[in-house]
Amino acid sequence: MPSQNPKIVLASESSSRKQILATILGYPFITHPTNIDESLHPNEDAQTATMRLAAAKLKAAATNEAFNDHFIIAADTIGVVQNRLLNKTDDINLARQILRMLSGRRHMLLTAVWVRNPAGQMKGKLVKSKIKLKPLSENEIEQYLETREWQGKAGCYSIFGIAQKFFISITGSPSAVMGLPAYETINLLKGLGLK
Repeated sequence: MPSQNPKIVLASESSSRKQILATILGYPFITHPTNIDESLHPNEDAQTATMRLAAAKLKAAATNEAFNDHFIIAADTIGVVQNRLLNKTDDINLARQILRMLSGRRHMLLTAVWVRNPAGQMKGKLVKSKIKLKPLSENEIEQYLETREWQGKAGCYSIFGIAQKFFISITGSPSAVMGLPAYETINLLKGLGLK
């Protein structure tokens, strides 16, 4: 075991991502939220959008010269249902519409993670998970919207929050559904020289 832990930055303020990274690393790291334009481009497919947004977060964090000798990790998650991309929203009317769309249906969550090493090399990985929600009543949707747990979440729900009672099945990586695929993140770090 090295005498000093590697310097790592998580380019996120997500509590789920922090928790996952703390668990897989086992030592302290820096969190550095980035402020990028997360708008989706016209005719952009979900895989491209997810990879682009995660890479943009990483590049934004990398502009901070204090992190030149750090590994930097960034991630983004986008939901897809019926070929419609579901990004994060703080608009309650849009959240209501999205939850109605997800009700009783299977949808996909895409999570992209990018890692940059101190030498400036970058690698990324996309992880797909499938999720099925039970049919939701209007009352269930309204009660959930009142919790505000959905704000800032792809698909307008928190998988391990109050909304977990809505899920029939989850296929794929639970940590990717939470926002940071643990297996892929550790492998990217090791592949870029983390000891």
